[in-house]
Order: sequence, then structure tokens, then C-alpha cells
Amino acid sequence: WSLSKYLKNKVKNAVSYLNDFKFLAIQKIQQSECDSIMIGHIHHPCIEKIDNKNYYKAQIVISEPNYDAGILSAPQIANLIPQVELGDSDTIEVGDIVAVIGSPEGFHDTATVGRVTNIHQTLGESAPSPAWRDIIFIDADILEGSSGGMVIGTDGLVIGHVIGVTGQHADVGVGENSVCPINKLKILLNSISSV
Repeated sequence: WSLSKYLKNKVKNAVSYLNDFKFLAIQKIQQSECDSIMIGHIHHPCIEKIDNKNYYKAQIVISEPNYDAGILSAPQIANLIPQVELGDSDTIEVGDIVAVIGSPEGFHDTATVGRVTNIHQTLGESAPSPAWRDIIFIDADILEGSSGGMVIGTDGLVIGHVIGVTGQHADVGVGENSVCPINKLKILLNSISSV
């Protein structure tokens, strides 16, 4: 029996498993006609080109279901992604104009405009998760695929991110269009910067 041979086979099998997973994920991505995706990886972030598309491996820094959000780390592409400034969602008022930036129904770089219709709302017992507590309602269209999209005020600052549509007919896009306030995400950012 050889320890080095045993360990080499274990590592080889693990690498093979990870490669199989990666290619299955890429096949699924290609079937959904995405242009690019960030994939969490256990080692380190890197860029991989397959079929003339870039695939970015990223490390999940933190995932927080209470905010329906997470933070990824991909330092090698940080200069390729435009930076945005975060606003103060506590200053938002009913009637403020906002824009939702997203990729609904497979379209890219779309924007819908509307107004804030209510602030500091909580769904109570009917909430699908704690993320739906202390949220903002807007009347800008939120279509399937917009979840996670930025919501920007007229000053150009991000005031939140889309969580989805709630209500009796949410499955067909009719209900309250809901936004997670950016101040919740600032708490998440501060939690990792203090580590």
C-alpha cells in the first residue's frame, strides 16, 4: 500500500468531480442563454474562456438570507465592473422617483421607472423569509429576472435591490413590487469589513 498513490488518487478524483461540476454548470448556463456568470469556487477566483464566453470564478464572502443578498469576491475582474455609490434608504420618501435596473425575461440592461409607494413595510406572517421585513414598495415594473437588480434614485445613488413581487397574484407579476433597502446591505458590508 502506498500513501502517496492513495492521496494522488483522492486528489485526482476530487479534481475530476470539480471539473465535471464546472462543465455541467456551464452547459446549464449555455442552455439558459446567459452571456456570463460568476461561479463560486473553493480555491481562488479566475477567468476561464469557453466557447468565446468568459466565466468568472468567485468566492462567496457572505450570504445573508435575511437580506436576500450575498457578497462575492472576484478581485481579478473588479476593474471591469462599474462602481456605483450607495445612497441612504432612510431618506427615501413616498413619491420619490426611482429606476429599476435589471435583466428581465432574458433581456439585458433594461430600466423601468416608477415611484416609491410605501416605505418600512413588513409582510408579517405571510413573509416568505425575513428579507421581506422593513422593505420598500415601488410601482416601477419588476419582471421575472429583475430580482437582485439595482434600484436607483434620481441622484444616481443605489437605494436598494429588487427582492420581487408579493401579493395574491405575485406568480403572474401582479402585486407589490418590493425592494430591500440599501441600508440593510450596508450592514452586511460593514460586517465583513470589521472581520
